[in-house]
Amino acid sequence: MKKIDTLYQTKFLSLYDIGQTEDRHYYQASRRKKEDLVVLKNNEQIKKMNADGVGCVVIVKGKEDRLFLNHEFRYPVGKYVLSVPAGLFGRENEDIFEVARRELKEETGLEVKEIRLISPLLFSSPGMTDESNAMVCVFVDDIENYTSKNCEGGEQFSGYSLLTKNQAIQLLDQVCDENDNYFSVYTHFALLYFISELWKK
Repeated sequence: MKKIDTLYQTKFLSLYDIGQTEDRHYYQASRRKKEDLVVLKNNEQIKKMNADGVGCVVIVKGKEDRLFLNHEFRYPVGKYVLSVPAGLFGRENEDIFEVARRELKEETGLEVKEIRLISPLLFSSPGMTDESNAMVCVFVDDIENYTSKNCEGGEQFSGYSLLTKNQAIQLLDQVCDENDNYFSVYTHFALLYFISELWKK
């Protein structure tokens, strides 16, 4: 077992020294408890573990299919940024689809028509953290019942964007949204997934 020191610990995030060499320390932020860190797992264990959360690529079906993205306030960057609806696992035995349905309902009020797994595990920034998300594709018929009033705690939203394929391509080409804010890696993933039309297969 690797020598791992806990440097700082809170309910939602901890900082560890996972020192890889004798003369150099390597620091890692994680949502996981010390004994559950990904660095301690082999490939088979990683394949069986749940990601920390689930992100939803939301497709609104219609005459022209559109990609739905939230405008969510993200505290570390201090801005409202385009985001996929997403959330953390609430219980150990909860599955990916339960998390996706719950989070979509809380953040948007929308009802899932169909849901498909894209990936069970994607690491967001493996040079700094073992944080991971599963990604799913969610289909809804309309957004008439949109609301973000079911959210708890410090979650804040300022509406949403509905993008056609051409608008999504234009956003990627611009590199930023209409407010000059950059995208998260998961938003970028959603834009590419939508444009590629892999969700049609």
